[in-house]
Amino acid sequence: MNCPTCGADLPDGTAVCPICGAALAPATNSVNNALFNQAPVNTSTVTAKKGGAGATVGIIAGIVAVLAIAFAVCWFVLGWKYNGTYQFDSASMYGETYSAADLESMAGQSLNMTLKVSFGKCTLDADALGYTGSGSAKIRFKGDKVTFIDGSEEMEGTYDKSTKTISLEANGVTMYFKKK
Repeated sequence: MNCPTCGADLPDGTAVCPICGAALAPATNSVNNALFNQAPVNTSTVTAKKGGAGATVGIIAGIVAVLAIAFAVCWFVLGWKYNGTYQFDSASMYGETYSAADLESMAGQSLNMTLKVSFGKCTLDADALGYTGSGSAKIRFKGDKVTFIDGSEEMEGTYDKSTKTISLEANGVTMYFKKK
C-alpha cells in the first residue's frame, strides 16, 4: 500500500505512516489480527515517492493561500484600501455645503488642495488662500473614523467607503476630499 499523503511504499495494514505521520485508513479485522504481533516496520527500507501532481497542486495551493493572507493583511491592517490621491471637493460651514467651484468663486482664487495617502502617511499639496506648497502629515484610519495629524494639531473626520470621501472637521468647517 502507498501513503496517500506522501506516497511512501508501506506494508499493507500500516496504521500510521512512519515517514510523514499521516493516519492511514484502518485495516480490516483480519489484517489487524494478522499484524498484531509483528515486528515494527523498519523505516530505512521504506522509500518515499518523489513529488507528483498532488504535491505540485498542494505547493501551489499553499503559495496562493500565503499570498491571499499577505494581501488581506496589507489591505486591511496596513491600509492599502485608503491609498490614493484625494482632491478637495467641497466644504460645509454655517449649515451650508459649498462645492470647491463655489468656494473658489466666493474667494476669488484657486482652492486647489489634494491629500496623497500612502500607508498611514499623508502629503497635503495646496495652492489655496495664500498657502502654496506641500507638507507631510500622518493620517490614521480606524473603520470609518479618520484622524489627520499634523505635528501637534489633529483633525477628526470620517471615511465614506461608498463615495471614497475623506471628511475632516476643524473650527466648525468640514472639508471633503474625494478620491480621484
